[in-house]
Amino acid sequence: MRIAAGAAIVAVVAGIAIFRNGAVPQGAARPVSITALEMLSSDLVTAQRRDLQRTIQVTGTLRPVNQAAVKAKVAGDLIALLPREGEAVARGQMIARIDTAEYQARLDEKLGALAATEAQWNFNERTRGKNEELLRKSFISQNAYDNTQANSQVSEANVKAAQAQVALARKALDDTVIRAPIAGIVSERGVQQGEKVAVDAKLLTLVDLTRLEVEAMVPMVDIAAVAVGKTVRLKVEGFEGRDYTGTVSRINPSAPPGTRSVPIYIELANRDGSLKAGMFAQGTLVAATRARTLAIPASAIRDDGGEPFVYRLAGERLARQPVTLGMRSETQGLVEVVSGLEAGARIVNANLGALSVERPVLVIEAPQKTAAGLGDAQKR
Repeated sequence: MRIAAGAAIVAVVAGIAIFRNGAVPQGAARPVSITALEMLSSDLVTAQRRDLQRTIQVTGTLRPVNQAAVKAKVAGDLIALLPREGEAVARGQMIARIDTAEYQARLDEKLGALAATEAQWNFNERTRGKNEELLRKSFISQNAYDNTQANSQVSEANVKAAQAQVALARKALDDTVIRAPIAGIVSERGVQQGEKVAVDAKLLTLVDLTRLEVEAMVPMVDIAAVAVGKTVRLKVEGFEGRDYTGTVSRINPSAPPGTRSVPIYIELANRDGSLKAGMFAQGTLVAATRARTLAIPASAIRDDGGEPFVYRLAGERLARQPVTLGMRSETQGLVEVVSGLEAGARIVNANLGALSVERPVLVIEAPQKTAAGLGDAQKR
């Protein structure tokens, strides 16, 4: 059967070189044999109308939107550091404690000083009141009264200063208990229980994994198509079977020097906490769409000095067809055809090099393998 099929193809190709009635008139010049260009049907594609999307590819690393480095507000011996790496804490939960002995003593000292200044102010205020009555009766001079009034005012100011000192001492005592500023998970511990810590020493780092973001660089030529609120489809390394949806939450107002790219920030929800900070993510941002537009594969486009064209099947021959192109979709591998083709046109998709438009074309249907055929091949 293979020999018969091959003979049939040869007969078809040879038949192109003779007249349709199968005979050469006596005395006429014999026609020049023109070999047909054999082409598989899989080498051709049909121009169709379809939805087209121009996309921008983005990459970056996941990081938490909210994180906090918890630091010591006062110095002292760290007598307790409760959570460890990987443990979750609630906002306001006590996570560390510094020895309170020194700060309690300072507060007691300031409270004693406040009590003394208040007593002095009360005494001076009573004296001022008595002298005010004596002044009305002219028993004392105005100068004597002014002195007692000044003493009372100074005592009042001393009381306010002592109250401020008490407030500072009480705050320092309260700061010996460190509470979580946000709800999150401990990612790092900077010290260990029992160590002496200084002011602003980092105790631990908390991260909130419920909201993550990706910082991605977008070339300046594409940044005009990016807007806050645009949806981004994301895939995360280690979770290849899952798709995530993010949203552009912020756009940096400037490009870092030498990059010619603008950072954008894509936020995505992570309520189950499955994604972790530091994971690599790749995304696709839809910059523009075309509904039901005529499109062909980008692989079918040829170029002649900047002028795009395609090889089109016109009857039994090829035609070189100039085209005007529009939007290009890298992810779909398609290009919009603005003019030059109509829907249903068959064009050469495979890159077969420079093709002659004078030769006839013989389209050979690609054989389809069946289960029976595969069985026969295995037997042979």
